[in-house]
Amino acid sequence: MKDIKEKFKIKDENDLNNLKNASYATGNVNYTRRGIFTFTSWFLNDLIFYGIGIYTVTLLLELGYSTHAGSLALTLILYVIGVIGTLVFVFTADIIGRKKWQEYTFLAQGVSLFILALYFLAVRSAPPILLLFPMFAIFYFANAGGTGETTGIFVSELFPTRMRTTAMGAGTAISRVGAIISAVVFPITLKLYGIVPMELLLFIVGLAGFLITLFLGEETKDKSLEQIAA
Repeated sequence: MKDIKEKFKIKDENDLNNLKNASYATGNVNYTRRGIFTFTSWFLNDLIFYGIGIYTVTLLLELGYSTHAGSLALTLILYVIGVIGTLVFVFTADIIGRKKWQEYTFLAQGVSLFILALYFLAVRSAPPILLLFPMFAIFYFANAGGTGETTGIFVSELFPTRMRTTAMGAGTAISRVGAIISAVVFPITLKLYGIVPMELLLFIVGLAGFLITLFLGEETKDKSLEQIAA
């Protein structure tokens, strides 16, 4: 208790009461805006990833990567690239910033799928492995090292302690709805309409994530939780 009083410069009971009251004050923070930003972006992240992530092997076969063994090997390499993306994020998040990471990686995921769709529309055949692999590598790197990390981090940082567990629970639940939709809709769309409509749809999802982060996102780099909540 003595250490706490010294840290917050509490001299008497009035100072303690003022500190308690301040901890419940919202100041100029718009938590509705923060909720829309964090919950929507987390939903979009799961929407864009899980259809691709769960069905990567099947998708590679659909695109002409002919053998199951080859598809499994390529998928394993993509997962390793995802791990590398995560490590890059760990060492650069406080340099580049969470907001920029999320903006650019949402856009990168959408654009990588858009390029594959454009190739198919232009050439009328599945993209060669020399195009397919780099685009999927960008997608996995951007998700694992970008939006897959930042969407959860923003919920933790943008809400004060009294709201954090509720916000994290709500965000997780909303994101899982996106995951379920993606996991169910992706194979149905792939079966009925082919890969191009799904790639174009996920491009729109990535673009939406980029725009939401650009206009509603807040940078939390180099800020304490007290500063963010003020």
